[in-house]
Amino acid sequence: MTNNGSSRFSIGSFASLGFAFLSIALVVWGWGIGLENYISPEFGIGYALGLTGGCMMLIMLMYSLRKRIPVMRRWGNIKYWFQMHMMLGVLGPICILYHCAFSLGSMNSNIALYSMLLVAGSGLVGRYIYRQIHKGLYGEKESLKGLKDKIMSSSSELDALFERFSILKRFVFRMDDLMDQPPLLTSIFLLMKNSFTTRIAYYQGSKALHRAIIIVSNKEGWSKKKKQQYFVQTKNLLLNYYRTYRKVNGFHVYERLFSIWHVLHIPLFIMMILTGFVHVYAVHVY
Repeated sequence: MTNNGSSRFSIGSFASLGFAFLSIALVVWGWGIGLENYISPEFGIGYALGLTGGCMMLIMLMYSLRKRIPVMRRWGNIKYWFQMHMMLGVLGPICILYHCAFSLGSMNSNIALYSMLLVAGSGLVGRYIYRQIHKGLYGEKESLKGLKDKIMSSSSELDALFERFSILKRFVFRMDDLMDQPPLLTSIFLLMKNSFTTRIAYYQGSKALHRAIIIVSNKEGWSKKKKQQYFVQTKNLLLNYYRTYRKVNGFHVYERLFSIWHVLHIPLFIMMILTGFVHVYAVHVY
């Protein structure tokens, strides 16, 4: 029996989680301590943070240029450019929030701030959609055929599990019928429904599996270690089966959503750059 889920958390996954928690902690801490008493956006560290954040947002453009300008396509692995793009898309707004001390100012600075926050929020949404159609955050794009092969393999392993523990047939919902491509809103509703259904099925199946393994292990005299290892392996099999099913069923939906997001995100990014330039110009001229 393969163990498809035991190594799903890589060092990169932990690094991403650590970066996310650190970013959230910086935002929460900065919001709560009353930075306006310590930082002024007009001079000193506040001014430097604004300059740093603005430069980070400009450097983010390099990723788009790297993808589109032929001569730049030889400048390193696109994976690392994307990593830089994602990191700066978080660190840049954090610097700007510290620059303005988490408070509003003049009209032009407020418009620039709201534009940046809108782009940052759009980037987080795009990151989530991107992960649904790619192998991890920095991997290549998934193929529907590859995902269907995975679910067929998982289904075969599930059949072997049913032969050993027939009780699971009453609790594990087979998801062999793949979703068509109805209108987008209907697809999103069905995607949410499938997400809920498969998670309930995994929870019920895991409980039934645990009971079945206890019965079999008592009959066959398994050690505690063997019982625990077998339970983890078979539970991961269920987890992988439902996770792959969700990916297959949501593949076309997320592809459509990513196309729509991409069309909207670019003008938002351009608006952010323009409002940022207007803000910098107004601050230094007036």
